[in-house]
Amino acid sequence: MIGIIEKYIKLFFSNLSEIKLLISQIPCELKKEGFLYVCKNPEKKWELIERIFQIEDIQNIDFLIFPEDSIPFKYVTKFLELLDKKMKKNSVVIFGVEHMKFENFFSFLEKFRDENSEAYEIVKNDLKDTPSAKPVNSSFIFLKDNYGENSVFIQAKTHPFFGEESLDVNTDLYRSKYFYLFSSTMIPFNFMNLICFDYVYRDNYWSNIYAIIKKANELFFRKRQELDLLVTIECNPKPEHKVFRDILTGFYGEHLFKTPGTRNTISVFVNSSKESSIEGLPTEDESFGYSFIALNEMYKLNPLKVSEFSVDNFGGAPITRLRFNDKTRLFHVMLNFLRDIDPRSSRVPVKIIGIYKYENLKWEKMSSEELVAGKEVSII
Repeated sequence: MIGIIEKYIKLFFSNLSEIKLLISQIPCELKKEGFLYVCKNPEKKWELIERIFQIEDIQNIDFLIFPEDSIPFKYVTKFLELLDKKMKKNSVVIFGVEHMKFENFFSFLEKFRDENSEAYEIVKNDLKDTPSAKPVNSSFIFLKDNYGENSVFIQAKTHPFFGEESLDVNTDLYRSKYFYLFSSTMIPFNFMNLICFDYVYRDNYWSNIYAIIKKANELFFRKRQELDLLVTIECNPKPEHKVFRDILTGFYGEHLFKTPGTRNTISVFVNSSKESSIEGLPTEDESFGYSFIALNEMYKLNPLKVSEFSVDNFGGAPITRLRFNDKTRLFHVMLNFLRDIDPRSSRVPVKIIGIYKYENLKWEKMSSEELVAGKEVSII
């Protein structure tokens, strides 16, 4: 059974109706190296990531999110130093790191033990039974609080590796036993981060998403607060798989039970772009991209389809979905966590501020004409 560790943070947003988020849908090219999947060209990848911090809007971002497997292991420390320099107070950066060895994962927990004390003790108990070279798929949450102090939180994927049926047990990923729930002590704001199939993982007795809903409901009945934001980072060749639609349906209360703790949650899925590749995965099966933002169907957005994004209901799920295209892009959006629940309200829960494309080794903001190019008549 997964444990959810509550972390109380000093995060303050002056206006919860204007939270600015940058979705970094960038390519992840992975090759097999021993038991690990690692970046094919870490120097090229680092250059692309560094250039994100040259755009002007980066100074106003509240949440910056990168896909699973997006940061090369050799650049993690350098990346954290860059975030310290570039990110403003009251900002959060969520990013996935390419596979690392279990011993390296534990070393990071030791380095940031003050912030990860509970997780450190959990993982420490696995030292005797876990090979030091066992692959770990991890995510980092960098947070610069209201006083300019940095914190780094680390969690690993709970979902088993696709190679789990191999005769060699070392090809399995290390399976994490915890998630973080971040709660601000300064404002009523709560968020979580998952890694790809962590969102859908379940066994015969339990499911990750049930544990999250149960925890969010406790928030509601204990403090009359909710899970405001759920982020799932992916390097997923099948982002449109129906299992995600089925879990979203249950998450928003259609198939499970009344979910006051997650009814108003904004769910953000950040995938790698279509230029991604995983060694051993047949090309015809690859369909990366299509990051999206999902909300309860009560928050209706007008159906729309243009070249860069569309609005739909994910094949009939009880949600409203802002679905982006599959290209390498930065999607700059504004989220409204104070939206009215009255369906007649004109307050929109999500707005697109701008979209950036990567050309000639730099990120350029796309013009209005580019954003609506190829507009089609919606039949949704």
